[in-house]
Amino acid sequence: MSECFNHRFSQASWAGGNMHLLGIGPLLALTGVLTGALAVFFCRVTGHGAALAAPWREWLFWVGVIWGLPGIYFWLASIIALKRAVKSRRLAREGVYGLSRNPMYTGIIIFIIPGLALILNNMLLLAASATMLLVFKLRIGREERLLSREFGAEYERYRARVPQLLLFKPRLGQPGI
Repeated sequence: MSECFNHRFSQASWAGGNMHLLGIGPLLALTGVLTGALAVFFCRVTGHGAALAAPWREWLFWVGVIWGLPGIYFWLASIIALKRAVKSRRLAREGVYGLSRNPMYTGIIIFIIPGLALILNNMLLLAASATMLLVFKLRIGREERLLSREFGAEYERYRARVPQLLLFKPRLGQPGI
């Protein structure tokens, strides 16, 4: 479910719109887990990892911690904001939703997984983030079309102003990427 969905309609009508209530979240999770497992498997089978040697290891650990913290914030703040929007039956547009139309996905794809790759010193885990980003870009359009149908001009104005993911700003005259 794209996180700005406000549950104006029931789960049945959401599912009736040919979209699972959870949207692409389960698909992204499966993609990340499978890609991460393949990366770990590759490291074990070949005996070669994508780890960086000292002195980088300790430095990267702390960079990973610092990089991951905004992801945790985005993830938690988006859950709280979405809960409030659902309760008041409105489109979530404030707070982290003013920075990203998909702050849960932003937190996980852009911050948490890359942060874990740095903390664990396994750069192959970045493949999980990259494949999740690819799946996100390929599948998010369906959710956005449903949101546009449900919220009309309000969603289109929001979409033009706020990027899908934090690091990808909309270009002038073009809907947010």
